[in-house]
Amino acid sequence: MTHPGSGSTPPPGWYPDPADTRRSRWWDGTAWTHQVAGGGPPFQQAQPIQAGQPLQTGQPLRAGPPPRPQIDSRTPVDNPYIWGVVLLPLLSVTFLLAWNPEIRFRTVGTRQVLDPASLFTPWYFAIVVSSFLLYGVSVLLAYLDWQKLSQDGVVRPFHWAWCFLSPAVYVIGRSVIVYGVAAGRGLAPVWALIGTFVLSAVVASIKVSIIMAQVMSSIPR
Repeated sequence: MTHPGSGSTPPPGWYPDPADTRRSRWWDGTAWTHQVAGGGPPFQQAQPIQAGQPLQTGQPLRAGPPPRPQIDSRTPVDNPYIWGVVLLPLLSVTFLLAWNPEIRFRTVGTRQVLDPASLFTPWYFAIVVSSFLLYGVSVLLAYLDWQKLSQDGVVRPFHWAWCFLSPAVYVIGRSVIVYGVAAGRGLAPVWALIGTFVLSAVVASIKVSIIMAQVMSSIPR
C-alpha cells in the first residue's frame, strides 16, 4: 500500500478497507491486519497522555467521599454527652479553688527555703488525680456522643478518637460537621467551650496571684 499521491508507505493507522470502502481496516505500516471497523468513521490512534494533561472521561472524576446529607430540622444536635465534654474542666477549677496551701519556710544551712510539703496538700494531689480521671471521662463521653450523632442520622460524624488529642479538638471538629448538616445549628458547644476556657484561665490566674502574694509575704525578713 502506498499513500495516495506519493510513493511512500503510509504510517500505521485506520484507512478505508480496499475490500469494502464502507469500513476501515488497520494498516500496521507494512501490511493490512485483520482489525476492521465497519459502518462508522475510522478509529483514531490512541494518543499518549502527556504529563499534566487532564483526563477526559465520560463521567466527572469525584475526589473524596460524597457530601454529607442534611438531617431533619427537628433532630436535636446537642446532647448531655457533648455538654459533659465541654463542662468537665469546671470540676478542675473547683478543685483549684479548694487548694489553699499554707506557705512555710525551713532553714537549710544559712538560707530560708520554701518547704515543698506546704504546697503538696491533699487538695493538690486531688487536682492531679482528677485531671487524669476527667480526661478519661471526656474520651468516654466523646465516644457516646459520636454514637448518638450516628444514630440521629449524621453521616460520618467527627471521630471520637480525636478527643485523645484534646477534648477541645473534638468539640470544635464535631461542631463544624454538625453545623454543616444541621442548617447552621450545633455551634453552641463551641461557644460554651470558649466560655469555659476563659473562666478557667481567669480563675487560675487569680489563684496563682494569691499564692504568689502569700509566698512573698511569708518570706522571712
